[in-house]
Amino acid sequence: MIQYAHMIHRKRNGSIYRAFEIAKKSMRSCYGDRGILAGRRHFNDYWARDGFLASLGSLKLGDMETVRQHIKLFCNTQAQNGQIAVRYGSKDNTFIKKLKNILHVPMSSVNVPSYLVDRLFKWESNTPCDSNSLFIICCAEYLKQSGDKKFIKSVERYIDRAASWLQSQMKNGLYEEKPYAGFYDSVKKEGHSLYANVLLYKAFASLKYIQTSLSHQKKSKTFHMFANKLRKNISETFYTGTHFLDWIKDKKTYSHFTTDGNLFAIWFGLATPTQTSSILDVVKNTRLAHPVPCRTNTPSYPKHLMYPPLFLIGMGDYHNNSLGWLWLGSLYALCLYKHGLKRLAQNILKKIADLIVKHDQIYEVYDKSANPVKRFFYTAESPFALSAAFFALAVRTIFPQGEK
Repeated sequence: MIQYAHMIHRKRNGSIYRAFEIAKKSMRSCYGDRGILAGRRHFNDYWARDGFLASLGSLKLGDMETVRQHIKLFCNTQAQNGQIAVRYGSKDNTFIKKLKNILHVPMSSVNVPSYLVDRLFKWESNTPCDSNSLFIICCAEYLKQSGDKKFIKSVERYIDRAASWLQSQMKNGLYEEKPYAGFYDSVKKEGHSLYANVLLYKAFASLKYIQTSLSHQKKSKTFHMFANKLRKNISETFYTGTHFLDWIKDKKTYSHFTTDGNLFAIWFGLATPTQTSSILDVVKNTRLAHPVPCRTNTPSYPKHLMYPPLFLIGMGDYHNNSLGWLWLGSLYALCLYKHGLKRLAQNILKKIADLIVKHDQIYEVYDKSANPVKRFFYTAESPFALSAAFFALAVRTIFPQGEK
């Protein structure tokens, strides 16, 4: 660790090193007894989405035990049908917790698994589209980083159930998403969405890796076939010639550029080199990495697609081409680096690092003035595990140990 610090602590990269130390501290402050908490204020529960994505950074830092605990928690709370919970924690959902905060009402002390996305009313809550995929991806990455086949064998039955559940959610060769069920859970996406299907592709590829590692050759060939077929379906269904479109419902196409799905398509190896070049050009030309890398989408979604209660607390722009998310910015840097654009990747990390050092913390979302969001009813979460983990992952990848 000492030689690593000396390696990147140069005049040009001094802020990157300082930000890296802040990121490690922020991320590890979100470690709980049973895994990775999404944050320490608003989102102080064990979220599948945030925790499994953050695990990719934890693994890069060698925090294997924390990742094992997070995997075991969601194995132990897996539903009988194979669904992975959206979160484990307070019985109160996110909206109720926020209201109780405002009114200074005590929170519920009962911790339970939740299998529906948090909405104000139960009838508008749906099953998440990504918990199962990210669970499988995390298990594969844990195996790759640790070589711990014994642990993966101990949770193999949960992985098999998670895979079966994913296949049950497919329609016409693609994953079928429900409203408000993806990472952009304030947007009413319904039907075949890019984000859900790119993660499903990576999940199938991860299942192939797991089964090959466990010497299950027949299963490995099956998931390899599934991954290749899904990759073909995604390219034929979603690619517009410049980027992968957002989602399709009943033959109606929503061709917005969505940062998460397009960047994951690059990072997970689904996009071809030509598609990758075009996608990165869209990010550059639409200035999605300014002022804070990166905003969620372009152009903006119409208001009728946004979750109405968010407007009541002044957060109608939460996932709508306005606020900057550092984890998306770090993912952008990783994609630039993967495509051979090392200097550009370093520049993006430097921009993020300067922001982290300026505020001496990593926040959930930033406004157009590059400040953490602070509004009458909402203040950006901090520390925020997902962004801290992805920044640490990007630094460790783009400034690898031993580079001089």
